[in-house]
Amino acid sequence: MLLAQDADLICMQEYRLAHHAFLAGALAGFEPAYPALTKDDSAVQLANMVFFSQNRFEKTGAGFFWYSDTPGAPLSQFAENTGHNRFVMWLRLRDRRGGREFLLCNTHFSAGGSERSRGLREKQAAMLAAFVEQQPADLPVIVTGDLNSTAATAPVKRLLASGLTDTFAVIHGEDAAGRTAHGFKGAKIPDKKGRKIDFILASSQFKATAAEIIRDTRDGRYPSDHYFVSAEVMFKQTAPLFSMSENNQ
Repeated sequence: MLLAQDADLICMQEYRLAHHAFLAGALAGFEPAYPALTKDDSAVQLANMVFFSQNRFEKTGAGFFWYSDTPGAPLSQFAENTGHNRFVMWLRLRDRRGGREFLLCNTHFSAGGSERSRGLREKQAAMLAAFVEQQPADLPVIVTGDLNSTAATAPVKRLLASGLTDTFAVIHGEDAAGRTAHGFKGAKIPDKKGRKIDFILASSQFKATAAEIIRDTRDGRYPSDHYFVSAEVMFKQTAPLFSMSENNQ
């Protein structure tokens, strides 16, 4: 997790208690933000974790909702979802440099190539987009996550329609090659256009100044079956930069 040396926010999916046993101690100066669900590892194995720099940010609010017809009910899901329960972890953070607050949402959409799975992702995107649209117009928003969808698909288009932009596309262009899921095979998997399924999206109050897909290895081993994605954004008109990374563990 050397990324923590450069990032003020770290967002992860498929976060397990075993990861926390290591990272909570390794990320000095970072506070974990995690909903209280259950101590049963099987129930939190796909959890969405956020670590934020205590020197940079103050937490002013936090919560979560499940992708279901009863979003406030823990571990609930849509009737057609026969896989893992999915949810949104959200935080309100105040930037200690300037005092501006913003909303951060970290999520993980359903996987799979079936028509049912595609429909689930569309419903999940609609719920998340509606949540973003319900926020005060002057509240900046960042959405991070493994969306299991490319920019050309309906789920991502729905999120973009809510007023968000893809930080990677802003910096590199809509047609930039950007595969992020590689199944621990790394460079053995060709880097194709339009295959980025991990995103850092930001509302119009932010300006993206950098964005990368991080393909680092150590002794030929990858820390995840997805590449990390990173972005550096700044509040428009008010200055200081902060950086973040997002990763599917």
